Amino acid sequence: MKTAQLQYGSGKWIIGDLPEDFPAEKAQLVLVFGSGELVTKETIFSSIEARFPKADIVSCSTSGEILHKEVYDDTLVVTAIYFEKATTQAVSVDISQSVDSYETGKTLMGMLNQDQLVSVFVISEGSFINGSELVAGFNSVNTNNIPVTG
Repeated sequence: MKTAQLQYGSGKWIIGDLPEDFPAEKAQLVLVFGSGELVTKETIFSSIEARFPKADIVSCSTSGEILHKEVYDDTLVVTAIYFEKATTQAVSVDISQSVDSYETGKTLMGMLNQDQLVSVFVISEGSFINGSELVAGFNSVNTNNIPVTG
């Protein structure tokens, strides 16, 4: 596994260079954490998509972004991950269509191929989704007892 991190803030990439040995074009997963305003900014999202064309991009707003040993406000922290032997799968649902947290968990777990799944990492909206019910929904259809974290 190889990882690379970027940081965006004050209208520019503060940390914008990738390590020379990082295969950006092969990265499978990109995690984006940041202020709500920046996480939803289309121009920034498009630039992340362009840098990591094959990656599933998963984003989440925060009240503070952690990079190395520091906590930042009003930035984006982008972590790109390339797995040499593992595969990833990202699924999502539109929570505006359903606020039943238990059913949302069941739906999401049902969207995953459990036969080859070894772990589930969940990033969820926290105002309308009840985390305990979401996990209960996941576990109700978790036929292979796969660890669910997040």
